[in-house]
Amino acid sequence: MAVAYPTWYNIQTGIVNALNTVATAEATIDAARNFVVARDRWRPWIENQQNVALVNVVVDSIRPDGGGTRRYTQDRITFNIDCYVLGTAEEQTDEETGDVTLTPADEFAAARLHLLLAQVRYAITRMSAQDFGMYAGTIDTDALKATIQAYNQEGDESTGSYAPARIQFEIVAPFEPEDDGAFVEITDAWFEFNQAIEGWFAKHSYETETP
Repeated sequence: MAVAYPTWYNIQTGIVNALNTVATAEATIDAARNFVVARDRWRPWIENQQNVALVNVVVDSIRPDGGGTRRYTQDRITFNIDCYVLGTAEEQTDEETGDVTLTPADEFAAARLHLLLAQVRYAITRMSAQDFGMYAGTIDTDALKATIQAYNQEGDESTGSYAPARIQFEIVAPFEPEDDGAFVEITDAWFEFNQAIEGWFAKHSYETETP
């Protein structure tokens, strides 16, 4: 028996592919419109990136969607697409303190972040009809309603300055595990056991005595 990768991993792969498709198309228009796509990356990955737009696709949570049974149910999967636009690698010197810093996440970076959010939103809605590489109808794309949250600059906590934001959305997908041989054998044995019990009760009936 070999356990397959879960549905949410395959959907995450489809999301990454959808983003890369849009990034490639945008880069043909203008190199500045390109963005880098990654999955399951952690914070230190950001620190060495400069003058580039980044997106990172992460599975946030998997929750039951109600209904179904123990074996056949629906998963409500929450995805986060974290977006970052970093300052340039050019150093700047503060006239008052003399501190040398990178270009901060100012209006220029914020403007690029807004475009990046639009690009990501376009990618996930444009590709929803294809179910992110899954068979058509596998996932409930009606739940694909993104929440966008922009955050303040976090330059004080890192070696680089960047403008961060997050796009979060949910997808509902079925969970249908495959049976293994042991389960089939148990099912057959249980059926034979029930037949034996029913036969026993048919031969041994008892009547309550009337007082």
